[in-house]
Amino acid sequence: MKPYTYICLLAAALAGAACRNANPVAVEEAHQGEYAAAADEPLGVQRMNAYDHTDTISLGGATYVCRIERTPSDSLPTVTDDFGVEFADNVYRLTIERNGAPFLERRFTKAAFAHLLTDDMLRHSVLDGMRADTTVAGLAFVVSVSQPQSDIYQPFLLTVDGSGAIAIERDTRDIQ
Repeated sequence: MKPYTYICLLAAALAGAACRNANPVAVEEAHQGEYAAAADEPLGVQRMNAYDHTDTISLGGATYVCRIERTPSDSLPTVTDDFGVEFADNVYRLTIERNGAPFLERRFTKAAFAHLLTDDMLRHSVLDGMRADTTVAGLAFVVSVSQPQSDIYQPFLLTVDGSGAIAIERDTRDIQ
């Protein structure tokens, strides 16, 4: 090869490296997880970000407005992972209005699912997800209890009947 070709290849490689590392902070911020903490916060008990989501569901001639709020709790026991990192558990508040009037308000912790969890999951997991599920007939919510920052989780299906009674069962729809 000619020296000119070597110089062009070297310049292209350096330019690619410079572009790839131009702003590593932006890449890190774009991929912050649920346990994101500010750089100046001391390490300690890790907490998930607070969460507030509202869904509107039309069902049987009624309109339901479902608000789901997640708050990390300092009053619940912490969970420790295999590396000794402590995590705060969460409290979820589900508020439902039917046709503009209060219908249901309920607070959930991992204890509501304890009868369906193994001892290991009970000790090492947090209540980390709740969302309305319109793929199920009726008023339903998918709930997740998981070991923090891992892919080990137990899905649940929480259903609310017309009188506001709640039923909880394992969600086995995705298990094959």
